Amino acid sequence: MKSNSAFVFAMVILIFAASGVRAEDRALVVGVDVYLDKNIRPTDGCTNDARAMRQLLIEKFGFAPNSVKMLLDENASASNIVQTFQTWLIDGTKPGDRVFFFYAGHGFQTPDDDGDEADKQDEVITPFDVSIKSVNGKITLTNEKTFIRDDKFNDFIAGLSGRRAVLTFDSCHSGTFSRGLTDSAKALGSRYLRTNKTRSITDNADNNDSTVPKNGEPRDLKVVTETKLDGSINGVALFSAASPYQEAFPVAVNGKIRGAFSYLFENLIRQNDGESLDGLDRNLKIEMKKFADKGQIGKGSNNEFQIPQLEIVSKTKLNDKPLFAETSKENGYTAAAEYALFNPISTMRVKLSIGKNKYKIGETISYKVETEQSAYLYILVFSNENKAFCIFPSAVATDKTNFLQKGKYEFPREDYATQATPPAGFDVWVALVSKKKLNLGEKQDYTWDEVFKRINLEELRKAIIGKTRGAGNVKTVSAPAADWQASTVVIETLLK
Repeated sequence: MKSNSAFVFAMVILIFAASGVRAEDRALVVGVDVYLDKNIRPTDGCTNDARAMRQLLIEKFGFAPNSVKMLLDENASASNIVQTFQTWLIDGTKPGDRVFFFYAGHGFQTPDDDGDEADKQDEVITPFDVSIKSVNGKITLTNEKTFIRDDKFNDFIAGLSGRRAVLTFDSCHSGTFSRGLTDSAKALGSRYLRTNKTRSITDNADNNDSTVPKNGEPRDLKVVTETKLDGSINGVALFSAASPYQEAFPVAVNGKIRGAFSYLFENLIRQNDGESLDGLDRNLKIEMKKFADKGQIGKGSNNEFQIPQLEIVSKTKLNDKPLFAETSKENGYTAAAEYALFNPISTMRVKLSIGKNKYKIGETISYKVETEQSAYLYILVFSNENKAFCIFPSAVATDKTNFLQKGKYEFPREDYATQATPPAGFDVWVALVSKKKLNLGEKQDYTWDEVFKRINLEELRKAIIGKTRGAGNVKTVSAPAADWQASTVVIETLLK
């Protein structure tokens, strides 16, 4: 690319609105009815929930069947869930993609292992292979590798930043859920981890199409309510079946066992096109209360009915948007670029400003950079054809010096200029400062991956995950991950 070539580019790898490159869909649905340890009470209906969620994604949201992975019963081991979440939902997606995770099964609380919980309890999900010990009816988890703490989900959430992500939990302590049953499901209990010996079920004599025994036992899981996620996370919505100290119950619907929350979640989405997250949350609470008023769900051990919960982990507002919402193009470009190339663990600061946000073809693009510290400066532009361009330092310029003292600088320099040329569209410009000289600028044309590897975005991702554990538990940050910062601007090229 010549130095005066157009920069009508969209960083589609990082955007919510596709432009030439289609956003991908990835989902992982997990359902555990039975457990490896036969002393653990089954949680009937969880695999039904998982299958129903898969169909919802395919039929309502257009997910391709092969984009939805299911882990049921013996396939839903702790290691399988963790590995598949990481490789399929995080490593296999990019910002702007739609991501969905669903878990139905037992949940539990176990002593906090790192001091990040106010109640000194970590909430966990208990996969198929969970290892327990029961003494006088009191259960303890005995093998860290066989359950998944809420801390791990905090890491996952950090890794999903920038995606259009929805995580849904139908289990106790997930917000919290309690599942009940009818006389057609007498063997069922809530999704709170209990052994068969401690199980207690009371039948409901009503003959409603949808009923639950009043004293059914709950599923126990609270994943996000007390998390301390960093403020840079963007785009993640979490639904849970109940508040942190409630229990979640199943319900029999026309002879089929379902989680009360999962059933309502699925049906409300099918019935209401484009419902906002707040609207869906409000209707879930209303419909769950109707279940409670009719005696169709049970009360938990604290004598409370379950109340579904919504938590949004996002620096941009999502409450008034539907599931998997797309933003406008310009906002999408800006938010995505900020996500990808703002370094929240760096103390360095840089500001890129461009004369105006719209240019006609043929106009010279002028821009200014202000840096608060002496550093190497790189000006980059990204293309929707997996191409990235370094326009400063320029390989064709006479003066290739790019170590600048702190201060304000105007571009372009006299020996070259940058003009807007066809086609029309949005351009994503990035000013990047680094304490160390990067392997950039020796040529003009790169791929996205080349640029990301050279500024070590993988180390940044790991460092951000380390920050999610809260004050006092921040992992040591490697110097290269903190030694750069970036500022982004979106401009639009217009036809004459």
